[in-house]
Amino acid sequence: MAIKGGAAAGDPPPFGVINENRIKTKKPVSNTLTGFFYGTLIVIILGFLLLLTYYIYTWLKYGVDPPKPASYLIFESPDGLSAASTNYIFREGYQQKNFTASIIKPAINGYLKIEEEEKKTFFIKSKIYQLI
Repeated sequence: MAIKGGAAAGDPPPFGVINENRIKTKKPVSNTLTGFFYGTLIVIILGFLLLLTYYIYTWLKYGVDPPKPASYLIFESPDGLSAASTNYIFREGYQQKNFTASIIKPAINGYLKIEEEEKKTFFIKSKIYQLI
């Protein structure tokens, strides 16, 4: 089909004229790009599977914690220490509780007797403890 008007070789055809040479279907993706895409995908999947295998192996070998023993309350001081000395070690210093524990322990064992007296005044009731 000839175009009138002396169009140059590279100019688009005038409006309304269809150039059959310019109508083309989509180019198929070249084999090199397809191979590159699938090759990259295979490398990524193999790397993921290799890392997953390594992580599972390492976790099974080093990451599983051994079973823990059952926890229970200990009602006595460790290694024959008194309650006051245990509290001193735990709190890293002296507290009033340490002195109270030192008095209560001999009273429990019968070495010391504690008597309670109640003192009443007009407005105040107070208790006084005597060590015997």
